[in-house]
Amino acid sequence: KPKVPPLLLPAPIAADVPAGAEESRGAEEAGDAALKALFAQHGLGMLCADLCRELGVDGVDDLKHVTPEDLDDLPNYLKDKLKPVHKRKFKAMIASQPSVATLQGQS
Repeated sequence: KPKVPPLLLPAPIAADVPAGAEESRGAEEAGDAALKALFAQHGLGMLCADLCRELGVDGVDDLKHVTPEDLDDLPNYLKDKLKPVHKRKFKAMIASQPSVATLQGQS
């Protein structure tokens, strides 16, 4: 069988890109980089993508909404990856973030 080359799509024309899309993508990547750095700092870099995806964490600020109990609701494939030390490190990491209650008290 002859190999079929992948379909190449033209690059979007500037008019096709919504206004502000480039800036939001840059901010998203910056948030992603900050998350990766924080997870790496706590020795959890290899779990960053999976944990953030399953918990709905898009940036460091979202960590203040995560509770230790959220680890109990993770899917089995991720629970199997999380060793006891990883769980303790993750709990310590989220404990080091200002909580929602703390932030509301400052208002």
